[in-house]
Amino acid sequence: MLPLYISIFGSLCLLVIAFLYGKSNNRVIKNKETKLYLRYLGFFLTIEIARKLAQYIFDTSSDCLFIIYVTGEFYLLFSLFNKALGIPQKWRVGTAILAGCFFVETATLWLIFDNPYMGYSKVISHVLISIATGVILVKYLKEVETDDPFWIIYASLFLYYITSLLLFMFMEQLTEKNVAIWAINNLLSCILYGNSIYVFYSLKHAR
Repeated sequence: MLPLYISIFGSLCLLVIAFLYGKSNNRVIKNKETKLYLRYLGFFLTIEIARKLAQYIFDTSSDCLFIIYVTGEFYLLFSLFNKALGIPQKWRVGTAILAGCFFVETATLWLIFDNPYMGYSKVISHVLISIATGVILVKYLKEVETDDPFWIIYASLFLYYITSLLLFMFMEQLTEKNVAIWAINNLLSCILYGNSIYVFYSLKHAR
């Protein structure tokens, strides 16, 4: 289990650094697109801290956090994607409706079966996120925006979510046998947060 704990600690440390570095960067805060991404990092950091406190400090279940996690993750990321793709404001209500559906499903499963993980919200969310990031990457390639380093974050998001989707579909429970696979998922998180730090640095020093 040591590789798993190392990957968890490394991922959390990089997430904290990425969020704090982004918050201290005026160019990140003033840019609408990067500001939305920073909100996603802040939300994810809050969920991770709460989950770790519940598991390792208070020794209690963190299942209820999954409801907030799935809903917030989808809504915040698609708020970013809608901005990047230039989706008209009137169509963005669909993001809120889908996020609401995810909340209702996971909350219902938690209240009735005490298991919010047995639904389809996470899989559907990751599929839609993977498709959206893929479309945005194609858009970047067509427009040849080589001077905009933010494409690196979209590439990292695509890699993270498409791989996580495959992992979670086949490995729903953490066991000694599949601990290495879960460590890979944390490694992908490290790549995402590490690239986020690099992009924030590039934006800060861009002319």
